[in-house]
Amino acid sequence: MPTLTLSTPAEREAHERLSDLVPWMAKPRDALRVQAAEIAIQLWLQDPAMTESVVRSKWFQDGTTAHEVDVLRRFADLASRSSAVAAMIAETPWFNDVVTERERDLFDLLARGDLSPSFLDEHPEDAGRFSDHLVRFFISALSGMTPGALATFERQPWFADGLAPLEAAFAIAVSRLPHDNPMLLRDLLQRRYIATRSTSLPLAGEVSLYLVQNSPIPDSEAILDRIEATARLMEEWLAAPFPTTDIILLLGDATAVDYGIYRGGHFGSHMRLTRYEYGVPSIPHETAHYYFQGVGETRWFVEGAAELTERYLDDAVDISVYVVDGPGDGPAPEEAPPPHAVSCLIDDGAQNIRHFDSMAHERHGVLIGDYCTYSLGEWFLTHLFDAIGPEALGAGLGHWYQQQESLAETFGQSRTWRVGLVDTDPDIPNPERVIYDSLSQAVPEHARDAFEKVYRELHGGVSGGPLDDIPDDVGDTIQTASPLSPGELVEGALEHAFDFDYFVFKATSGQKYELRFEHATPTSSLALYSMPLTNPYLGRQFYERWGTVLKRVTSASGDLTRSAVWVAPRSFRYYVAVQNFGGPPGPYRMSIVALKETPDDHGDSQATATEVTLLQPAEGTLEGEQDIDYFRFQPVEGQRFHVEVAPLEGEPPRVCVYNREGRATTGRSEDCSVRRDGGVVSFEWTAWSPYDFYLAVSGGTGVVSYTLLITPVEE
Repeated sequence: MPTLTLSTPAEREAHERLSDLVPWMAKPRDALRVQAAEIAIQLWLQDPAMTESVVRSKWFQDGTTAHEVDVLRRFADLASRSSAVAAMIAETPWFNDVVTERERDLFDLLARGDLSPSFLDEHPEDAGRFSDHLVRFFISALSGMTPGALATFERQPWFADGLAPLEAAFAIAVSRLPHDNPMLLRDLLQRRYIATRSTSLPLAGEVSLYLVQNSPIPDSEAILDRIEATARLMEEWLAAPFPTTDIILLLGDATAVDYGIYRGGHFGSHMRLTRYEYGVPSIPHETAHYYFQGVGETRWFVEGAAELTERYLDDAVDISVYVVDGPGDGPAPEEAPPPHAVSCLIDDGAQNIRHFDSMAHERHGVLIGDYCTYSLGEWFLTHLFDAIGPEALGAGLGHWYQQQESLAETFGQSRTWRVGLVDTDPDIPNPERVIYDSLSQAVPEHARDAFEKVYRELHGGVSGGPLDDIPDDVGDTIQTASPLSPGELVEGALEHAFDFDYFVFKATSGQKYELRFEHATPTSSLALYSMPLTNPYLGRQFYERWGTVLKRVTSASGDLTRSAVWVAPRSFRYYVAVQNFGGPPGPYRMSIVALKETPDDHGDSQATATEVTLLQPAEGTLEGEQDIDYFRFQPVEGQRFHVEVAPLEGEPPRVCVYNREGRATTGRSEDCSVRRDGGVVSFEWTAWSPYDFYLAVSGGTGVVSYTLLITPVEE
């Protein structure tokens, strides 16, 4: 057991006095408490009154976490540099309640001395000087400002002499502009227009609303009314106080000056939107984001919830009309196009949200701005709205929000857990599990079956949790992957909706393999990885995010027997995973077969690739479904190219550009043909390195003759 070291009489006396205030300090039982006690003793030697305020805090009295010890250490560093500022902070309510990462960052900022003395020392006796307003501004400044940008604000007289509430609201609203939009910031510092008012919400009490704009605000403008209406709806629907007492909206008027801004966003401390000639869209959506925050794995949920809130505010009776594409006076219902969310699933060959999340991320990268994530979430929650009723759904959303606040107190006010990238800490709950549990506990018994049906069919379900205890025939991780030999037939079973079966085999450089896979579930697929997966905490999100997918064999045109040809770019161990994304369990058959070499006009691997010259047509023939023709070319880094393959006969082939590791660098991993014009396959591609790239033509049915042409694109 770690022990507390007390080297001097002064330290022993400080320890005795502090033990009277904090009982656990008498005999700290673990290393974290020993560290906290040692820091507190040194603070006491510097300023007993300040230290007494600190140790009487709720978070210190009940023992300390690693996060709290870290914040305490930053606070002590600030106290050593500016005791007056530290003493002032020690008295503020936001420091005595819980400690957060934004407070830790604030201490670092103050300790660096980036702020002028006049700002800090104007009214040192005023304990409310560092209000929540000011904390939010500093943290926004840290995350959004370019180096040295804080000096821009210090040069403003209204900033240097301390911030009144209206000035603090403006500072928060523009705090990210030095990085995001310097031109808009310049204009706002020269001339700004602010509308503000206070209102009393049933649960949050008095709340201040601020609207900041770079042009005059019309007297008839109802923007503050719409913000207030959304806040009242959210409180009533979720039965939770509005998360902030200061609702701040920055409006960039783009009707006269093109600031290069698009729509807007929510930044935790404030909202930013764009004024167009037709008005200001998305005000309720962004206001709802004060409750619904997060990106990454669960972005579909937070964006969908914000979208649903806007629809519910506009029409509490029938929100379903908003999830169908097309104008209200468009085609008859039986001829109407499918909802945008359904189109997203169709386009990516996905069956549900979890399936889409994996397929789309793999093909297109992180979908931060993809509207499919918005419409899929709204589509799912709208169906839940109809299935369980608005009261139950609102209660479930409220449970989710309260759970987020609880997690924030436990793990700090970091957005890490909200983002869903929680795999570095196994104690943080699976975000998908939190969503399901929160919604589920609010469902009335008479609607339970309808709730589960919507969740299963539209979402796919939740991985991890109790499912981890289901007996399995094959390991779910790379550590438990089963050895596989080329030619060996595997007859296995996907045991549940998110079962992943891993295999490992050794491939030979240049060898052509056929991946064969049979399973009667459209949500299942076979993925080939090029490297070991390194994430130790599995069952929290789809595992392939942590490896490089070289080939995925999925369903096509209802054909549930799937096969694909792949050429090993180098001799190495490769991992194969049979994966289920929310579909029913069932047996499968899988094998990897090494194909024999056959006479061919072009090589079937990178090692035997035919060198191709820009602007010079290259002719080739695919001899059958298993034939792949490889071409090699060395581009100029940053150059954009147009690739065109014109079949002389037969169906258009599939075309991919690969790097040296065999990773597809354009288009979809299993279908790199981006656009087809008649029988011609064509797309544009930018070389991101000067190294050799390989263009592979494959996918012929029977004999397919073609002409390949690569031309540089003139900018």
